[in-house]
Amino acid sequence: MEFEVSYQFGDHPAVPIEARDSAIEFSPADGTICVSEKAGLLCTLVESDLTWRSDLLLTATIRLDEPPSRALWPRYEGILEETSNPDRSTFEFRGPGWNSIPRSGERLGIPALILEDAVGYLVIGTDPGFTTFVSLDLSASAVRVTWTYRSEAGPHRLMERRVFAQRAETIEDALMVWFEMATPDVPAGPVWLHDIDWQHYDFMSKNGHGWFADIDSMCEIVSPEDRHKIAFTLHAWYDSCGRYSYDRDTGMLDDSWTVFSHIADPRLLEREGTPEAGNQPTSYTFRNLADYRPLPMDWAEIARRIAYAKDRGFRVAFYLITGLIDVGSPAEHAVLGDGLESANVPLWIGPDVVSDTYLANPLHPDVRQRYLGLTKAVLAKVGDLIDALVIDEAYYIGYGQLGPTSAPGYADLAQATLIKSIADLCHAHRADIALLSADHLGTQSLLGQAYPYSLYADGIYHDAWNHAQAHEAARFPAWRNTVWSCLWAPSSAIENTRWAVLAYDAPISTSNGCFGDDVSIQDMGEAEMAILRELWEIKRSRSFRQRPALVIPDR
Repeated sequence: MEFEVSYQFGDHPAVPIEARDSAIEFSPADGTICVSEKAGLLCTLVESDLTWRSDLLLTATIRLDEPPSRALWPRYEGILEETSNPDRSTFEFRGPGWNSIPRSGERLGIPALILEDAVGYLVIGTDPGFTTFVSLDLSASAVRVTWTYRSEAGPHRLMERRVFAQRAETIEDALMVWFEMATPDVPAGPVWLHDIDWQHYDFMSKNGHGWFADIDSMCEIVSPEDRHKIAFTLHAWYDSCGRYSYDRDTGMLDDSWTVFSHIADPRLLEREGTPEAGNQPTSYTFRNLADYRPLPMDWAEIARRIAYAKDRGFRVAFYLITGLIDVGSPAEHAVLGDGLESANVPLWIGPDVVSDTYLANPLHPDVRQRYLGLTKAVLAKVGDLIDALVIDEAYYIGYGQLGPTSAPGYADLAQATLIKSIADLCHAHRADIALLSADHLGTQSLLGQAYPYSLYADGIYHDAWNHAQAHEAARFPAWRNTVWSCLWAPSSAIENTRWAVLAYDAPISTSNGCFGDDVSIQDMGEAEMAILRELWEIKRSRSFRQRPALVIPDR
């Protein structure tokens, strides 16, 4: 098995790179490429301080020792597909660098190809840090891995990629090998995540009283020896989205603040009863806003809330951020460089933010410093009390999104590395603190947006309302971790939860707050409670954590 590498700059023909471990110029003064190779691993490093006049395309070709007997593609839709048609031999992994020019409608869940030959299995893949096209040429017994660095992304400093071909004994082992080779510095999530059988999201429900009432209701359902299998998520503890009770100038969290300060704002009230756009349940709308009011909050109260759950044996996840949303003018912040020029999806409007909003630019050093500073400050306050931090709406920065000319680059890749840095902070504070991200893989309205940021974190926790497509699309990115689906319609869409538990062994999903059903566990109807109790008994009766079924084509 041999590796070959070539590059193509602009309209020039492809040029092979024979040298290893030494930088070569791909165009006079434009930049360099360095290729290294060792034990089935090929690494490339592109370095340039300039903005190019053309794109740079790299191709790594793996020459196979013999033609494979079959090829299996881990599709975005969550199945391993075997293809026999030579015209369907190229699959696309969509990630950073995507330029919205589809070269293949066949999408991969992770950038990998699993081959079977006389020896066993061979996994060929690359890291998930860039859009990649994987092609199998049976006539040449070769696999080609191709990606393009975009000229409009500006300077390319330390752009690294890993391409590998490694042996595995089974298909399941091949998938684990992909994680080990593609993301070697991202550990698997804490083991306790796999024990969670029920997760509950609280959006400061019932003016703060719902948190305690739902914990009490859960205590009536779940015996003390099983409560470590339940996770309560504390949302909306802060003053507003973007600020999160954090003073970015001093690097300190406020001592006290007001939660839901915009609960009576006319801009929010006019949205009540109007379902959100998308294919989510129709009950996804603001509800009962007149029953809610602004609430005073401080860290003593936060600690009391966390302790109320922990003292009763439950796990607690703590909401960190709503993606990179911030308050201000997109145009103004794009000029400054600390904001992206536009958001490709609607941004959140709620009792925690109603003003004009924009997406912070993770390429800007001040933005990275701010979010890392917020994380450190939060961990200093509650890191010894909680079990996980949650990054909501990670999908706001979609694959292929670039930074503005004032701070250019790949905004999606920058958010991915920021998420990894936040995960590192969690693990440094305590090894079993998990970081979960809201990817929204498989959501129909976000097929051109959602990227598996969870590959840089410890698992997925997204508001995918237990939709079957979301569980399928998350299968390969979350192969070694977990998928939790928030559901703000726990009563009206409870059949979604039943299906997810039975088909995917997903945790039971409930929630409470002024968005969605706005219903406490104790106030759910008899029929819904019967379903929840039935599902809980099913979860208790399963003697092992069931991995979602892997559909393997017949030989």
